[in-house]
Amino acid sequence: MRKVVVISGPGLALGEAARWVAERAGVPCFGLGDLMRKYVQGPMGEPVRRLVNEHQRVPDELMAGIVAERLVAEEGGWVLYGFACIVVQAELLARHGCEPNSVVEVVLSEHEASERLKRTCTQCRTSWHVYYRLPRVAGVCDLCGGGLDLPDEVIAERIGQYKQHAESLRTYFRERGVSFETISDPYIIET
Repeated sequence: MRKVVVISGPGLALGEAARWVAERAGVPCFGLGDLMRKYVQGPMGEPVRRLVNEHQRVPDELMAGIVAERLVAEEGGWVLYGFACIVVQAELLARHGCEPNSVVEVVLSEHEASERLKRTCTQCRTSWHVYYRLPRVAGVCDLCGGGLDLPDEVIAERIGQYKQHAESLRTYFRERGVSFETISDPYIIET
């Protein structure tokens, strides 16, 4: 039975990559966001709904329980993304009986990741993207002249944080005998 966690750094459409992995593994794919949205709509969702409405962070322990409840029901295996991205979450998932037997890290070069991240105007909230919707002047919104909110330093910081978490995860999973595979973005592979 394939139980896979898919992780990636910033700039990658993680849900699409995870669905690509799930399709090839022949198992269903679950994202943390989808699981949480479904949970808050159910009869037990009030505590989580309250936290979200108050813009508070949902504790990892609570999220692990919600995720595990769904994954345990999948007897044929699963692919999960959006959770177990840091060691604490991976440990909680294991405690709930849902340790993966495989981890797939989908990687992009730092340059590609930086190029893919969209920038949003700090004033009018219009989205700009270096590939799909480039402003005429770098870092400045064409519509209102406002600045764009993702300067290169912030992108570099996000990439650096991801690298630290990914290295810790690699160590954690390898020590537990979990297969750890690194692949390029599937959309780069298939084009």
